[in-house]
Formats: sequence, structure tokens, C-alpha cells
Amino acid sequence: MRDRYDDTYFSQFNLSAVVVPVDDPVVQIDEFPSVEMDEDTQAFVYNITSYFEDPEGANVTILNASSPMGLDLNWTEHNVAIVPWLNWYGNTTIQVHVWDGTSSPVEATIDIHVSPVPDAPRINMTRVLVVEDTPLEIPLSELGWDEDGDELTFEVSGSHQHLDVAVLTHVLRIVPSDDWTGLADGWYLTAISVDGNFTAPIEFEVMGVNDPIQLTWGPLETPLDAEFIVAIHDPDDTTPWVVQIRWDGAVWEDANTNCIISDPNAQNPEDWECKIEVPLLGLEPGAHRLEARVYENGNWSESKTYYHTVPVPTSDP
Repeated sequence: MRDRYDDTYFSQFNLSAVVVPVDDPVVQIDEFPSVEMDEDTQAFVYNITSYFEDPEGANVTILNASSPMGLDLNWTEHNVAIVPWLNWYGNTTIQVHVWDGTSSPVEATIDIHVSPVPDAPRINMTRVLVVEDTPLEIPLSELGWDEDGDELTFEVSGSHQHLDVAVLTHVLRIVPSDDWTGLADGWYLTAISVDGNFTAPIEFEVMGVNDPIQLTWGPLETPLDAEFIVAIHDPDDTTPWVVQIRWDGAVWEDANTNCIISDPNAQNPEDWECKIEVPLLGLEPGAHRLEARVYENGNWSESKTYYHTVPVPTSDP
């Protein structure tokens, strides 16, 4: 230091300075290119290494990543794996937070566009259960679906001698033949959308139910003993049926029954005629009530009532 009024005066000072380091945040040095993906594709992996740097030269890593819609994300230190949701397409973004491990993280945005791809429709049913003698209608909405939400139409092809199947406006209608049970295969169901068609085989199984028998009772005749005929129509079972009788409300007893097929040439007979003979021995003179019933598949039919009068014996003169 010098004095301006005294040229001979001179003084010297020594100064020192300390520069304190600060932790600078990560710097983004380049913009992320947008990502173009197709619907339902595998993961796209984005590496962030070349888009950031740390002023202090520290390692830049991903702290977290998120997306508002449409994407599942997984990340490691330097990579983000992007997977579109199933059947999703559209525009969305990814927010990536990166840092050097000590400073405040910085956020960067990646634009994502997922393009739709045509999806063929799918069929839900390959086997349908139907109850014997009962038409079934299935809403078309239950037969199949389209991943893109497109409207579907349906067609059915095939034939069977005991089954009618048709696509109506809103339902698939299945009508089995009377008294038929079994499996009807060889049918095909086609779902049609704007993106294509899909065809799959479909089977129809008609499950049997035990139909109640139909009885037609003949008149009571008494040539020697009491006898009558009952005609039985039973589409499900064959003989033997149990026939019981009782006189005047006494205990039921199994009857003496002889059943024959109404049509001897029938391959699967459904109609039978059963002759029942009931002894008159032991009946006292007077009016009597004869009841008969048939047992089939765990149930007794309604009883049939006949009336018979035993005459008072006359003595010879």
C-alpha cells in the first residue's frame, strides 16, 4: 500500500480466500426423444446415461419413475423398462427423477405414444349344457368379446338331427328334440369384428331329466278274478314298474303284473301295456273299493280307484 502524499511510504498486506464447495444438482444436457410403441408389445428399455451429467462428475442414477396412465414401469440405476397395459393405446408421458445420490433430484419427461393394433375377437364358450325338453337362449354378449371394445356379430354352423341352433338378434337359441339326450358336436361358432373373425368348435350337451310317466287306466273286468290294464308311457325308463293294489283301504301289496311293449318293432319303446290280476278270494259279499298305483323313479302315481260288488250267494232250492 502507498501513501499518495508520501512517495516513500509503502506497506504490504497478505490476503487469503477459501472457496467452499456446493453440491450442484444433476444437469439435463439433452432432450429425451419420444417413444413410439405398438399396443400389447414387450418392454421398451430407455437408457438415461447420455441425457444427464453431474457437474462434480458423480454417477447419475434414477431415483424413481412414474406415468399417469397406460404404462407399467420398472427401473434400475440407468434404465427404465416401459410396458403398455394390455389392450391399451394412446398418448401418455413418463416422469423420471434422477440425481447424484446427494443433491436434489431433477425431473425429466418422456413422451410416449402407443399405437393400436387390430385384435381378433375371442370366444368364451366351447361347450353348452342344455336341459332335456327345454329350449335355451344365451345372450350374444356372453358368447365372446373383443379386446378393443368393437361390436361383435356371430354366426353358427353345423347340424344335428336332434338339435336346432340359430343366432337371433340378441341371443343364441338352442332347441333339443323332445325326450332326446346326448352330445351334439360338429358345430362351429364364429365371432366377427371390424378387425377380423375367429372361429372355434362348440359342443352342446343335452342333460336328461326323468319325465313323469303317463298312465291310462282301463276298466275293471271280473271274468274270474278282478283284472284291468294300465297303459304306461315312459320316454326315459323301461320295465319293470312296481304296481301295488289294496282292497278297501287295507295295506298296499305288490300286484301280479305282466307288461308287454305296445309296439314290438319299436327300437326304443316308450309305450307299454300292463295287465294286473287281483284275486277276489276272501272278499265278503257287498261293495268293495280297489285301489291301484304305480311306482317310478322314487315316486308313486296318484291312485286309481275301482269299485266292485260281490253278490250275496244264493242257495239252490
